[in-house]
Amino acid sequence: MVYDPKEVMYTDQTGKFPHMSSRGNKYTMVLTEIDTNSIWVEAMKNKTEGEMILARRRALARMKRCGILPKKQVLDNEASANYKQEMTESGMTYELVPPDNHRRNLAKKAIQTWKDHFVGVLSGTADTFPLHLWCQAIPQAERQLLLLQQSNIHPHLSAYAHVYGPHNYDAHPFVPIGMETLVHEKPKRRKTFAEHCKKGFVLGTSFEHYRAWTMWMNDTRATRVSGTVFHKHKYISTPAVTPADAVIAAAGRLANALQGKFSSTLADEPLAELSRLSDLFTQASVQPTPELQATPQPPEAPGPARRSPRLTTKVTANGRIIADPAPRPAPPLNPPIPPPGLALRLPRLTTAVSSDGRITAVPRPRPQAVHLPRVDPTAFPPRVIPPRRSLRLATKAQLTFAPPFRSTTTKGGRAPPFSTVGSKGTVRPPICHPAAFDQRPPHAQTHHAH
Repeated sequence: MVYDPKEVMYTDQTGKFPHMSSRGNKYTMVLTEIDTNSIWVEAMKNKTEGEMILARRRALARMKRCGILPKKQVLDNEASANYKQEMTESGMTYELVPPDNHRRNLAKKAIQTWKDHFVGVLSGTADTFPLHLWCQAIPQAERQLLLLQQSNIHPHLSAYAHVYGPHNYDAHPFVPIGMETLVHEKPKRRKTFAEHCKKGFVLGTSFEHYRAWTMWMNDTRATRVSGTVFHKHKYISTPAVTPADAVIAAAGRLANALQGKFSSTLADEPLAELSRLSDLFTQASVQPTPELQATPQPPEAPGPARRSPRLTTKVTANGRIIADPAPRPAPPLNPPIPPPGLALRLPRLTTAVSSDGRITAVPRPRPQAVHLPRVDPTAFPPRVIPPRRSLRLATKAQLTFAPPFRSTTTKGGRAPPFSTVGSKGTVRPPICHPAAFDQRPPHAQTHHAH
């Protein structure tokens, strides 16, 4: 397959980033070169023509250092006159996509790819990583994306290898962006009894130095390059040997020992033990295995009868499964014989045992109805209820009309309840008139003097 070089690049600008960087950047310009399938990103403070021209110049300068010289630029319909003049003066032709048809610009897809990658990078940073450093993490994030893309001219190479050549991981090792790190302080830079390291965050690998990284320091709030650091990544832990790994390794060494493959690093005592174990396995494999005889098992005691389900399933001729009521179990042919003289009570029948031991079912005798004689209501006179009398009858001398009694204090200080005081200071019961206790109507009241 022969690829025809296009020498074309597409450009576009992203939306506003949620956080303004410490350098005042809010937007990014994304450029994609078709032949190398590379994506180039430049941070901008705003979307004015001056910022766009400066970002384009920086990106083209980096492309020129890598030997990439595009001859045509495709961009959106919105472009100022000065921006068009800048493209013409740089020796390139330009082409605008049709109005309201942004999908013709391949930079839209490049922006989507870059945003997905950059969001993933920022999601892996430490919780305390300051987001105003996002624009300083772009250089390494851009190179990481090129390692994942494939070149269009050389499909067997990555876009990174096509642009920068083979990467030397020994000279420039990549580390996760945004993780906490401890930077070593050289003796001539620290004071007496001062700490030997300071805290910071990794911004990326320094490709101008050998095995060095660019860090942002917490104390100075500035960037610094150092090669003596200690990275504290939250996902990297010291590998440990699990019990399963130890068992598998021991089984492998044992298998080698049984085959006679002893390691030269073993001492005489472990070798002797392994040889003895090998002999035991060999003898066990040669000896015939005794046949195991089946041990007779005692018969199981009959347990309680299980109740059959109320529904059963059956398959019809057309393959359908239907549920039918389960048939009730038939009664036993020879039911247990109860002892003589004991009758089994059934709802309407009762069983009796004859003298010869046979059980017969006879109807249960019904109880006889008791007929009581009828009573003539005129045979007994009606009961006369006397009128209600007072609780305490008064004597004949007391049956006088007297005004309501009044309570008078006696010599003791109090008069007893329901009593009056006589003329000589004696206490007598109150005068009660029978009419006061007659609850009948006035026309029916009758007073009798005793």
